Amino acid sequence: MKRARLITVLFILATTFAAAAQVFAQEPPRQERPRPPRPVRQPAQETAEKQEVEPVIETTEEAMRRTLAGLADKMGALTTEV
Repeated sequence: MKRARLITVLFILATTFAAAAQVFAQEPPRQERPRPPRPVRQPAQETAEKQEVEPVIETTEEAMRRTLAGLADKMGALTTEV
């Protein structure tokens, strides 16, 4: 019984070392030539125009009303599904 376990353990160790040797024997991956840097793109004129527009500042009350309205719509849709 002990001899069978010993043989099993030795077999596992031998296969592990053989597999490790095979993995390390592989050729390391070749490094490719470095790519030339890409030319910098000019930003489109549309983006410049969009930046000029002032952002809409909404109050917390307006944001809360919009959020509650959206949640009420979603709750209504869920109740009609059930």
